[in-house]
Amino acid sequence: MIGIHLLVQAVPNAALSADPTRASTSLESRREAIASIPFDKMKRDTAATVRGVVTKPSIYRRLPISMIDCDRELFIYLIRYPEVVVNMWQLMDITKLQLRRTDDYTFHADDGAGTKAQVDLVYGTSDIHVLYAEGFYEGPLMKRKTKGRCVLVLTSGYSNVNDGTTYVSSQLDVFVRVDGIGAELVAKTLQSLVGKTADFNFSETNRFISEVSRAAETKWNGVERLVGRLNNIDSDLRDEFGEIASTVRQRKSNRTELSAARFSESRHRSPPKPVQRLEPVKQSRAVSTSPITSNTLQTPAQGFD
Repeated sequence: MIGIHLLVQAVPNAALSADPTRASTSLESRREAIASIPFDKMKRDTAATVRGVVTKPSIYRRLPISMIDCDRELFIYLIRYPEVVVNMWQLMDITKLQLRRTDDYTFHADDGAGTKAQVDLVYGTSDIHVLYAEGFYEGPLMKRKTKGRCVLVLTSGYSNVNDGTTYVSSQLDVFVRVDGIGAELVAKTLQSLVGKTADFNFSETNRFISEVSRAAETKWNGVERLVGRLNNIDSDLRDEFGEIASTVRQRKSNRTELSAARFSESRHRSPPKPVQRLEPVKQSRAVSTSPITSNTLQTPAQGFD
């Protein structure tokens, strides 16, 4: 019952019209996802580029809701800087994926299995991130090189429980436009091949982010060593990730102290006096409250909160 309550509280309203625990390719889900995209807050050419994919996709899929316990700031940071997560996986030797940042909100991706793409984070707030990608697949699944465009819409919701733990619910809508001759046949082939794999990878990635958050709270020495080993990201980015992980640890300590103070007051005072609320930890530039606009030529990022 607690899990259902958290899911309802944290998930954006649009995602609740269908069963959020199951994937969907329905027209209703697609319309909801398109309606959630803030086209009016994007530059005209960016909005047109995104709209050109989502209005006539070769493939559409809404992945099942994922709910994890995770520090809010850390979650947003790792969504915006996925190369940090990928570098951790590389150290664990569990991925061939390569991400190379080429601008503030742009990176090149190579999955090591035939797919290469240029990915732009074109819009982002704490509640929604919109990414646009152009690339190609050249590998054993297809007879010829297949080009395509993709829009990812990640919506997120946050809910706090009594002990201060934050639960993050997120849902990913995927729009793929396959270009070239035989696009419809290619799309049908890809839909059957990658649907459940995408669901699984999304769930596992979120679970991994949750584990990083919990480790920062309870296994700081290990996280500190891990930060020092990150070798495929910019040094400034590595240092900033270390600072955010440290604030996650501090927030956990603050919550523990606050809980202990409340428990002590409940035993010795009647009625208990309210405990003064702790000051929020200073946010990093990755989760700043002022809007950020990128000068990326193709698809500028806007609206970061």
